[in-house]
Amino acid sequence: MYKRLFLVTCVLLLGLFGTPAMANLPGVPLGPTFDADVDVGSPFGIGGMIYVGQDTYAGQTMDKYFMLAGGYDVWGTRDEFNYAYKNVTGDVRLSMGYKYQAWDNDWTKLGPMFRDGVADNARFYYNLVRRGTWDSTNLRWTQDRSAFQGRWATGAGGTDIGAAYTKPAGVEKPVFLGIQRVSYKGLQFIESLVNWGTGAGWERSGSLALVNPILNQPGIILPALPDQTQLGVAMTAHRGSSGASHGLSESWVYGPQYEQNPRLVGPAPVFPTVTTPDGTCPQIPGFKIRSIKVGMGLAFPTTPAGAGWAAMNQLLDPPGEYPTGNPGEEEDTRIDQFVNLFDSSGRGEFSAANGYPDVTFPGIDDFVVNPGDPANGDDDNNFATEVLACIQLTAGYHIIGANSDDGTIVWIGGVEIGRSGEWKGASNADFLFEVATEGLYSFKARSIECTGGASLELQEIIKNAQGQWVRILLGDVANGGSPVYVPEPATIALLGFGALSLLRRRK
Repeated sequence: MYKRLFLVTCVLLLGLFGTPAMANLPGVPLGPTFDADVDVGSPFGIGGMIYVGQDTYAGQTMDKYFMLAGGYDVWGTRDEFNYAYKNVTGDVRLSMGYKYQAWDNDWTKLGPMFRDGVADNARFYYNLVRRGTWDSTNLRWTQDRSAFQGRWATGAGGTDIGAAYTKPAGVEKPVFLGIQRVSYKGLQFIESLVNWGTGAGWERSGSLALVNPILNQPGIILPALPDQTQLGVAMTAHRGSSGASHGLSESWVYGPQYEQNPRLVGPAPVFPTVTTPDGTCPQIPGFKIRSIKVGMGLAFPTTPAGAGWAAMNQLLDPPGEYPTGNPGEEEDTRIDQFVNLFDSSGRGEFSAANGYPDVTFPGIDDFVVNPGDPANGDDDNNFATEVLACIQLTAGYHIIGANSDDGTIVWIGGVEIGRSGEWKGASNADFLFEVATEGLYSFKARSIECTGGASLELQEIIKNAQGQWVRILLGDVANGGSPVYVPEPATIALLGFGALSLLRRRK
């Protein structure tokens, strides 16, 4: 008893006097659960995890640890915190109980964390509980609040992964926290868990994070966490940076337990599935792209939600008038090797800078065909674009991406595989779907532009030869992409790519 108290006191004194961070003190028992304990990011003061034996928690006898941590945060582009962890492989869960003893502010954080190494800017997934809300009337902390946070890319900023939990009535804080990596249908997920102690067991908190690949992120798509990665308990005081204003936080950690091969706790993910090959295209690579712009100064409605999509379909579907006989309407159709279109404002992932020059929307600001019709680079608004093709797909999961300003909807084999936000700036939206049967499928994408900038790229996310998930333009077979063909008779091949203009009409 006195020996344990002495160890705890030593750690506290070392931390308070600002000794350089050095977790895993010689002679301090780390206990039976963890492989190592480190201070990540050189937080001010010393942190550490100390095994103090067994105690009763939530009506059970379990291992008990004392944890001390400094550090300014686990957030931003780098972290400062204490981390007691184990090297793990495969699907695994870590669960733990907790009790704050002393904390530095209401954003002191504690909880189980997956981490891709102990660099201060490493990727992580963190099911944390913060110290909660101060009730100034009753002078007490009213609840502990849980959040699921992560860093998608090394050196990137931290982000919330879904909304914070909704606690049951009459319950102020979780009894247990958990985080787990689970494989499901060949994909890998990170799931954050809470147990309220009400007898209902584990519940999912935050959103289910798909981590191979990570969707809806710009640039290179990350691989899954390594099969061998770190999983442990992390705490930060959330106070100042090294050498600046600082503080230390303390907590008890109860019953940390690793379990192999857990199953998903929340609902299994459901992705669109295409089942019946229906493509009838000749083997002519490329896309048929048609854009049409309303005339008479008319505009797409931006409210209510979905009104823009409805206007887009009215404009694109036969007879193709919005309304019929609209003077000033512009329309053009062209065959392009890729869908890499730009009118104004922000570009997507591909441009002349990386070897894929943008081209105009057909008939909309023809800076390729005729730079003076209208002025090169002007800002055209209120038009829609339809892309038609056939795509050869293998059985299994695929990801199609659309970087567009404004929104885009994609169908394959007559099934909508995803849509982006209706009104937005140039940004990626990635659609994961499953192909049940290998074959040639019909492909259709529709994109809308209301005001502001306009751009559209159709992409595919694949694994390259180095095993990295990367974005390529859809149809880029030279870089390993799925073959895409023009949905037209073979004679269209005589007309070529690029500035080809078919059925051109201006009113």
